Amino acid sequence: MQPDSVSIRPRIARSLASLNLKDSIDSILNVMNEPDREADLRAVWQTLLQQKEAELLLVKTLRGKVLSPSTATTGIREAAAVPPPLLLALEKAGNLAAFESPANFERTRARAQQAVTAGNPDRDESVYRRPELGCVLCHSIGGVGGKVGPDLTSIGARAPVDYLVESLLAPNEKIKEGYHSLIVETTNGEEYSGVLLRKTPLELDLLEATNQIASIPKRKIANRTIGGSLMPACLIERLDASEQINMFCFLA
Repeated sequence: MQPDSVSIRPRIARSLASLNLKDSIDSILNVMNEPDREADLRAVWQTLLQQKEAELLLVKTLRGKVLSPSTATTGIREAAAVPPPLLLALEKAGNLAAFESPANFERTRARAQQAVTAGNPDRDESVYRRPELGCVLCHSIGGVGGKVGPDLTSIGARAPVDYLVESLLAPNEKIKEGYHSLIVETTNGEEYSGVLLRKTPLELDLLEATNQIASIPKRKIANRTIGGSLMPACLIERLDASEQINMFCFLA
């Protein structure tokens, strides 16, 4: 009896990743777009993300690459602590922002409403502070945290529940002034994305999603464009229903 070809493909991808990830990353991503079964995709992503150089290679390789929404979403869910640049790369490659359904929005808004009435903010803070979500890396509360995104100290007093839901599901729709990203391409093919921190006659300084400053000499800039939010729209995909309630309760 012939083996199921859908089952064989992930095994090939896993073998390629283990042998020589740098030379096989394109082939691996192509294979990952093929399986229909969630278990196959999960197995490939788990093996791929265990490789030491995988994150950097994926960010570079995903530039201009098209992934199926299921492949990109599974990658996001399987990563234990993916840095924001890779989350954004997966979101863009999978065009995940375009797949946010009205039904999902209403379901998430209902959970947020439930959080306001039934949640426990002291307990729920632990979800917000989970390292794999990166919230504390980009946002500050009470002066503690990153500066890439807006301060969240009094977000619950300023914003209704609907705004909180939309901010998590569609961050590009509600970008606070001064927090649009700037995408800079250099003459040697590198790409930087971050919030403009300062500019001098000689260089641009970007505050990246990792909360690191990238100083780019102006003479090496090939192109620069205004981007969207540095917050991935797919971030909430990493939370189950109870965790979403915890998150909204804390923010509200």
